[in-house]
Amino acid sequence: MTLTAAGAAVVNGGGNLPDFTVTAASTTGQTSSATANVNPADTDTNEPLTLTVTPVDGPFVEDSTNAGDTVATSTANDPDGGYHLHNR
Repeated sequence: MTLTAAGAAVVNGGGNLPDFTVTAASTTGQTSSATANVNPADTDTNEPLTLTVTPVDGPFVEDSTNAGDTVATSTANDPDGGYHLHNR
């Protein structure tokens, strides 16, 4: 089963796909068939981001550092793409 563009728009808009029924039947003349009800629930899972802080190799000497000196760098990765880095 493949999600259509309309179905993707529903899911991406925060909606739920409707339940549907799937029926399989023999194409060789047999009389057997099976039916299943499907609930395509989409559960939004917020994956945690990964933050890495790496200290910059010094030396940082008391009374000789300046405003604007870099003391560490950081990188962040969010599998969901929903993060922002804030400098404070």
